[in-house]
Parts: sequence; structure tokens; C-alpha cells
Amino acid sequence: MNELSARIRATLQGDVDASDLREAIAATRPLYDLRQRLDDLRLEREVAGTGPWPITLECGPIAAPLWLADLIVAVAQSIVDAANPAGADGPVLMGRHTREHALALLALVGPILIETGARLADPAHVMALSMPLTLGLDDGGYLRKTLNAVPLDPIYLRGLLRAADYAQGAATMPLGAAHTMAAERATPRWVGDVVAAVSEAPLAAAAIRLDSARARCAPLLHDGKVGQDTLYAVIPDLWRAIDAYSLAAQVALYPYLGAPGRTPAADVALPPQSPEQAAPPTIPAPTIPAPTIPAPTIPAPTIPAPPPPPQPAVSTVSPSSGPLAGRAFPVEPEGGVARRVDPALWNARAPYAAPRPDEAAPATATTAALTSNGRRRARHVAMSNRWMLSAPRVQEELRVAGRLEAGEAELERFWTERDWALYADEQEYILAVDALLRGGDVAPLPDHGDAAPFAPVYRVEADSVEVAGATIGADGQFTYNHVKGRVIVV
Repeated sequence: MNELSARIRATLQGDVDASDLREAIAATRPLYDLRQRLDDLRLEREVAGTGPWPITLECGPIAAPLWLADLIVAVAQSIVDAANPAGADGPVLMGRHTREHALALLALVGPILIETGARLADPAHVMALSMPLTLGLDDGGYLRKTLNAVPLDPIYLRGLLRAADYAQGAATMPLGAAHTMAAERATPRWVGDVVAAVSEAPLAAAAIRLDSARARCAPLLHDGKVGQDTLYAVIPDLWRAIDAYSLAAQVALYPYLGAPGRTPAADVALPPQSPEQAAPPTIPAPTIPAPTIPAPTIPAPTIPAPPPPPQPAVSTVSPSSGPLAGRAFPVEPEGGVARRVDPALWNARAPYAAPRPDEAAPATATTAALTSNGRRRARHVAMSNRWMLSAPRVQEELRVAGRLEAGEAELERFWTERDWALYADEQEYILAVDALLRGGDVAPLPDHGDAAPFAPVYRVEADSVEVAGATIGADGQFTYNHVKGRVIVV
């Protein structure tokens, strides 16, 4: 009955069924496989000792379009969520032009996946992609060139507000890495200037536009009402903000996108010359004979080699039983290294679930950047994976309680405050819990944390377990405080 009422109301308002957007978003799943392959390639180069600039030359042409594809999916997902805030399985109803915009954006993802996949398989492949690409309604924007109508739809506006918040947070990591790389001696001097040109003034203006849009749309967020004049003014401004963050991230990932006319070949260092090639021609001076006095021989002092620097101690925890019994999981010291965790452990619908046997792979050590709170950043989290740290049934519980939209907002604040980053200590915890689950040493409970990210609670089935530095006895219950980065015994 509710679905029939919604369809009648939608017909009167001129809305259409946009359920096909869900299928179009699901079809972009290979994007995350390609991102993992790119992460593996970057990691392989880092382990081999390759510097940031050579890695950027190799990985940047792939990383930039994949970042853009991830943003496109986030925009489409935000529009779907705005049309269906309760997360129900029924029809997704929205304005016709809103649906057309979302489908047009998702049509870009397929060519990006094809071209980046070919480049990963063959580094000599020349990608048929026009980068950098802006998406919005200004001159040169993809939607401006593709579609004429501007959706004056509150659903479209709500979706763009969420997408702009995501773009603002997602651009932080590549920009930070680019500024760090630009300060290194091996990086060409022009890189820092190019990154600054697309990030400083443009992003300051984007932040002002975004704040202004939130203020003007406050009535929409509270009671769903907003005037047509507001829609007409705010929607293009939101696209300008999204495009500013998108362009900055694309250039940060591959600076040549912001330097037309420059090519990598021009910035590759020439091989060092031999002394004969490097020395200028010399004119022999007149020879004046002089008496030769043999110099006394002074033995060179012997300087003992310095002792090797002390290595940071790494303590380990290990499951007591199960298929991974005896396998050590490092608890990293300050200044130590972070470990990659298989993405199969981060399932948005069933987080902490054991991966399939062909997905389980040992984690590999790599260096992660320290954040302002002293925790090591491990990787970026896409908006579609925002529930990855949450208990599996929490969405259904929130929906039944009528709090799903509030829970979504709280969860997005949680990720935005950490710039959509997963920390290294959380990766370690996920890996250790997965080993304990597969060994039968712990079991999940229906309980979960009250605040975002609504972390699941586990009960100890063995005599005792040790996880992330905490020892929990039989029948003990524990969860993880993702804000403070430590295990909590409940």
C-alpha cells in the first residue's frame, strides 16, 4: 500500500522510477578490483625502493581516472540515497532529469574501467581518455555538453550536497601526498606550483561555496521544502565545488594533467656523463720545471664502522587455535610500519567476515603516513564502503527504528572527520579478528556500539584470546573503539 501511494504521488509530481540506477551502480564493481591492483603495483614499487616521483609517473595515469570514477559512483549513490533515505527495497522515485543526469555520469565509468584495465595489463597502452575531466554544468563540463536540462529537484540537490562533502574529504589524501612529494629533491620544481594552482585558491572558493549551499539549503534538510530559485542558484554552485575538488585530486595524482605541454620524457634525468665528456677542453699551460721533493708518507687512521642503528621492537599477538594458529600479527611500535589487509575483509554488508580461501593473502608491510592524531593512515575508503566497520545488521535495526537517515548522517560525519581514511591499527584489528573467527576462538554477537561506526561486539569462545594488545578471557566480550584506536572489553 505504501509503495502504491508513493507511485501515485510520484505520478502527480512528474517523478519516474529510477530503480535501474541501482543496477548501473552495481555494474561498476570492477572499479574496486582495479583500485586494488593499482595499490598492489604501487606497493610493489615502494618495497623495491622506488621513489614517489617515479611511482607517480607509472601509476598516476591510472590513479587519476580511477579516482574520478570513484567520485562519479559516489555522486550517483548519493542521489539514490537521497531518493530513498529509508534504504527500502522498493522503487527509487525521482525527477526525470535527475535520473538522466545520474545515468549519464555512470556511463563514463565503463570506458574508464576498460582503459585503465588495459593500461594495468600493458604499460605501453595509450589510454583513450580525455583528462582532466570536469563533470558539472559550467562550460566544458561533461553534463553541460551532454544534457541541456538542469534538474530543479530537491532529491538532486540533497544528493549533490552529500557528494560534495564526500569529494571534499576524498581529495585530502592525494593532495597531501602531492605536497609531500613536491618537497623532495627528485621531484621537478614545477610540480609544487601546479598542485598549488589547483588547490589553494580554487579549494578555498569551493569551501565557501559549500558552506553557503549548506546554509541556503537548511530548510530542505529539515522539512524537505526549498524554493525553485534556491535550486537554480545552488545546484550549479555545488557542481563548481565538486569539480574543484575533483580537478585538484586528478592533478595531485598525475601533475602533468595540470601542466599542458609538459611530458614525462622531458623530466626524465639524462644519464650522467663520463669525466671525459663532462670536462671542458683544456689549454695546456707552459711547463716550468721545479725541483721535486718527495712527500712524507702518513698512514691513514683506521675509523671503525659505526654500529647498525637499533631496530624498533615489534611485539606480536597470535591466535591460540584454528587454521592460523601460531601466525604472528605485529602490534606496531611508534615509528614502525603499517600492514596492508586484504580488501575481502572489508565487506560493507558483512564486515569482519572471513574471506574466501582464494582471497586470503598474507598482509605485506608498507609505510603509511602519520595523521595529526598520531595514528597511521592506511588507505582511502570509498563512500560505497562507509558501512565496512559496522555490525552486519545495524542498517536493518536503524531502518526498523526509523533512524536510518540519522544513522547515515552520523556515519558520514565519522568518516569525514578522518578524511575518509582507514587507519593501520584498524587494519591490524580486522586481520586479527578474522583469524580468530575462522579458528572458532570468537563468535559475533548481535550487539554493537551505540555511536558511529556501530562496531560489532564479539564473545570469546576459547580459554582466552589476545587481540590488539588486549587479553580477554573465556566468555569475555569485546569491541573496538575506532575513535581512540584500542580494544574495549565490555
